[in-house]
Amino acid sequence: MKYLLIGLLALSSGAAMAKVKMPEATSNVKAVKFVGDLKFSAFCKAVITDDLALFRTSIARQVGTVASNRKDVLRKLTSEEQGMTCAGSSLVEFAKQRDADEVHAFIVQQV
Repeated sequence: MKYLLIGLLALSSGAAMAKVKMPEATSNVKAVKFVGDLKFSAFCKAVITDDLALFRTSIARQVGTVASNRKDVLRKLTSEEQGMTCAGSSLVEFAKQRDADEVHAFIVQQV
């Protein structure tokens, strides 16, 4: 099994990390296990499953915590300096690597 690291530089409270255990072939999201800080794991899960609805819901849940509106939440989470990472890659790069076309197109369009 591979161990992938999902890291997040929390914008207001410092760094937070979560580990993900993933088998060789990750076609089934139930085989993915998130451990550590789970507050932002839904973003990575949305990319893994290419689930735009989950991604948008995750953004809405962070309004008030990360930023004051959805657009700013997305902008901060995809920031190169302070944004979150999934498996060591930025959210945008992770979406490209995982061929999450819907989520990637949404991120690029909104930012």
